[in-house]
Amino acid sequence: MLTKVVQLSNDMVDKHGDRMSIEALESAEAQTNSKVIVSHNEHDFTYPPIGRMKHAKLINNDGVNILLGEFTLFEQDDIEKENLLGERELALHQQERGRIRVLCDRAYETQDLMDDVSQLQELLDSSENLQFELKKSVEPISTLTLLVGIGGFVGAGFLNGFLGEAGKDAWASLKSLINKKKLKSDEENHVQFIFDFTNEFYKVEVMVIFKKPSDQIDQELKLKQELIENKVIKYYESSIRAGRIVFLSDGDELRHVYSVYKCGTPFDIANKQEYLSLLQEKKKQMLPQQ
Repeated sequence: MLTKVVQLSNDMVDKHGDRMSIEALESAEAQTNSKVIVSHNEHDFTYPPIGRMKHAKLINNDGVNILLGEFTLFEQDDIEKENLLGERELALHQQERGRIRVLCDRAYETQDLMDDVSQLQELLDSSENLQFELKKSVEPISTLTLLVGIGGFVGAGFLNGFLGEAGKDAWASLKSLINKKKLKSDEENHVQFIFDFTNEFYKVEVMVIFKKPSDQIDQELKLKQELIENKVIKYYESSIRAGRIVFLSDGDELRHVYSVYKCGTPFDIANKQEYLSLLQEKKKQMLPQQ
């Protein structure tokens, strides 16, 4: 793996008027050094992670608190196998069984869509609080996330609970929000479902990303329910230490695109050649110019 020290964040006011507190920086440092934090190109989860953070350190430079990270870029020999980082495991979402939380980014606030997002949260799970995500990257991708706690699983059909509990009003609210978002901006807009599968022996996060969400989003999900469940069961029964399993719909039918071991390295990659080309491009950017 190729290694480079990069600046992760600081406590200066950014262009949006936001500032990370010293407590937030300390928390990020602690999480980076206790969990496996992976990095995606332009924060785009439709592609496998390009590397992971090996270590983080908070320093003070002329009164500015800066969080530095030791970033390691994956190379061809690293993928499709586990590369343990001590006992650390991939940082994953946590969601209680039967609960649903909506997460959105700044774009929904700036485009006056927060009332619609709040309505969606109320319809899906009124006991949960809407979570607002501040993005520090400059990627032109806006994301709405539904985080769903599934709990344990023993066979096919474990998605039925969510698909049944999310009633017609909730689906109608989500579709309305998707259409309003399209009218507000031409930026790339993703809607993703993150399912937290956990039992006493196993935990895995299933991410289903709709790159071009439409009014058929519920039907797409239901149509490919078996595909999603079979992949989870296959890994579980084969004792494969998957931390994240990612599916993508980008206008074509929903399909599996990659998975990530608990150590953060990707495997079972659908378009491996495209991914290797991306890694090679990133490697050239990291190496000193001749």
